[in-house]
Amino acid sequence: MSQVPTRASRVWAPSQYLRFGSERLRPGLDLLAQARATLSSSTNKQIADLGCGPGNLTPFIHESFPDAHSIQCIDTSPQMLEKARQSDHELGIASNAIQYIQADFETFSPGVESLDLLFSNAALHWVSFDVHTRLLPRLMTFLKPGGVLAFQIPDTRAQPSHLLMIEAAHALGLKDRIKSTRWVTCEKDSYEYYRLLSPLASSVNLWHSNYTFAMEGDNPVADFTASTGLGPYVDALGGLESEDGKRYIAKYRELIAKAYPKEADGKTLFSFNRFFAVVQK
Repeated sequence: MSQVPTRASRVWAPSQYLRFGSERLRPGLDLLAQARATLSSSTNKQIADLGCGPGNLTPFIHESFPDAHSIQCIDTSPQMLEKARQSDHELGIASNAIQYIQADFETFSPGVESLDLLFSNAALHWVSFDVHTRLLPRLMTFLKPGGVLAFQIPDTRAQPSHLLMIEAAHALGLKDRIKSTRWVTCEKDSYEYYRLLSPLASSVNLWHSNYTFAMEGDNPVADFTASTGLGPYVDALGGLESEDGKRYIAKYRELIAKAYPKEADGKTLFSFNRFFAVVQK
């Protein structure tokens, strides 16, 4: 029996990811607002953004903490970090306080003695809950007393947008090719995260939010997932240019178009569930 890996990975394309920038930005802003409200003050903070991607939240972190001693932007993707650096320069917020660091979740270590805020928006679901049981306690050790770990991850376990990734492969007789591919999502309910984090914290705030987006385009839900969760399945089938990869993408897009029909105004409604955690040490 093949074992589903505890990690998923892909080569990131910032421009494709940012096609749906506003849809991806809103949950991060909601997370940031709650993290800011949990901290005792906004002055002189040491901050790390773990899995910063193209840096679309960096301006808002900078605005929330304008006199931060440091904002460390961490990502595994050099393409994403370069995009973040360019964006910050164009927005005029580039400074010695903002650093861009290539590292992964499990080897990351802050370049300062301890952090006030460790922030992660839509990144930690790329590793499994089994990894979280070791990773999250480790991240908590980086915080000062009163410091905050704030993260949100998609919880797509019941969404057609992600269930159909598997169904498309089965429909084409390719299920054996993807059986070792990890589904990139939240794997456990909030109770499990409470049990993991509460012994390490003075307060634990957990919640789910469901976002319904009115999206434009021919098949926008398929376009949205193409830049994130669909990638590991396409890679398992040989990549975008392989015959099986092309067949799989076509079948997936066909199924998604049926599952998410257009409304009378021509827009497509996409309901997306996310899990949030704001944990104070």
